[in-house]
Amino acid sequence: MDSCVTLSDIIDSDSRSSRSGRSSNQPPPPLAPGQASGSGPGAPYGFSQQAGYAQAPQQGIFPPHPSAYPNQQHTQAHHPAQWGQPPSQGQQYPPAGYGNAPAFAPAAGGQPQIGGYGNVGQGYSQGFPPPVSYHQGQPGQALNAEGQLDSADNSLSHRDLDTLDEIYKARKLIQAAKMSYRSLAKYRQRHPHLQVQAISFSKITIEHLQSIGVSFIEKTCTDFQQSIIPKIMMKMQQKKLPIRVNFQQTFDGFWAHVLPSPFGLVAMVQNVLNTVGRKPEARGRILIDQFLLFVTILFRQLGAIPFIFPELHIASSTTSNTNECVILAGDRAAIMMSGSVDYAMIYTNLNDDDLARMLGISAKEAAKVRSQYLSTGTLSDLLEHSEMRGVMKNANTTQIFLIEAKKKELRLEDRVPQVVAECLASLSNNSMARTQLPWCLTNGIEWIFGLVQLQTIEEPRRSGARPQTRVERQSYYFPTFQLQHDMNGKLSQADVKTVFIMLMFWSMATPREISDFVNDLP
Repeated sequence: MDSCVTLSDIIDSDSRSSRSGRSSNQPPPPLAPGQASGSGPGAPYGFSQQAGYAQAPQQGIFPPHPSAYPNQQHTQAHHPAQWGQPPSQGQQYPPAGYGNAPAFAPAAGGQPQIGGYGNVGQGYSQGFPPPVSYHQGQPGQALNAEGQLDSADNSLSHRDLDTLDEIYKARKLIQAAKMSYRSLAKYRQRHPHLQVQAISFSKITIEHLQSIGVSFIEKTCTDFQQSIIPKIMMKMQQKKLPIRVNFQQTFDGFWAHVLPSPFGLVAMVQNVLNTVGRKPEARGRILIDQFLLFVTILFRQLGAIPFIFPELHIASSTTSNTNECVILAGDRAAIMMSGSVDYAMIYTNLNDDDLARMLGISAKEAAKVRSQYLSTGTLSDLLEHSEMRGVMKNANTTQIFLIEAKKKELRLEDRVPQVVAECLASLSNNSMARTQLPWCLTNGIEWIFGLVQLQTIEEPRRSGARPQTRVERQSYYFPTFQLQHDMNGKLSQADVKTVFIMLMFWSMATPREISDFVNDLP
């Protein structure tokens, strides 16, 4: 999911402010020889130290109210009003046209940044903000960061503004930022040797994940229709489950029925392309919906129980639930993650009668449990549901598949780290009971399928020492598959079938089956 300003932006920016140990009216130290502009401990977070650009005070998403600095004179030096203009003295706070708006300044990459963070990968010397070391500082520093958030909240607390939705949301965001900051402070107290960042899924980059030891492995097989799909159909009939005994026959009958229908999958996808406006992500989601709904129809015909959970919340830094406060650490770095996944597909090869027998209730009561389960909104609640907990923990009968939707304008391959992070955060949940999770990244036209896998490696043991293990985090993924159409805009039926089969297999196959399948391909 995409957002302009997120909770993690505020946390990261205000955390950096509290760590600096400088008051906002002190000039930053000069750059050390060879130090990159806009990086290192001497840089005001989110702003360039490049010559000719105005220096901005260390602050969060909103500039501090004058009450936050009772002993300081507030001039334009603290709040530059324009990009690239040197501050002039003598103008009282706030400068004309500034008010309580977020501070803007150009980054080293030439892009403006908002709230001291901006877009990851822009404005930093290596295209990636260096991990920030959250070492234990003075007690007053943490209070300063929370004080700035309080000041921002107070500056928005006005009866003429309270009715605005934007103001209400901003104040809620500030309160959440304070809670997240406290969670981050507790973690860095316990792990002072780690460099820690709080960041939302949508802003995670490959550099973030590599800093905690994640490796990316791209499969080179690109012949989906002649190589991959036949192997999938063969694999679907190998597992000795009643639901797969006549799988090929059931699938062929289903596809023969829906293909010529004006309400079949091909016709529905074609209709979306012909009639739905090209608003970036909304159009893509409508396309994705068609595929997922037809997958669930097939599953119901097979006698299975499917669920689709849109906007499933995975991780948060504002909760006391340890399963939702996700912090993944490597040897030197750690990331506090937050956010949701666009779709979670849950598949179980149990029908209502099977579910009733497993739970020891009637089929009618089992149907009621299934209906109530659809009200779940977080991954933790899905996994810890009182009646469904046992079903969800059984990786042989129940599968979990994450799907992330992106804008068509974005290069899809660049967003692979986002969905990989969502899978890693999901696997870190103590109730997941899995070490592998399949995923898909798509804009409705282009599709990337992959698998995240955790592998425990035994380290060489020294004489007399305890056995040591480490966990390798790996993500396998296929090249992008794209739906094709002819000169008249007519969609390729073979391409639609390919995406449908991939979604079906990624949804209902066990993680071990997908892992074996992926490893067998070049």
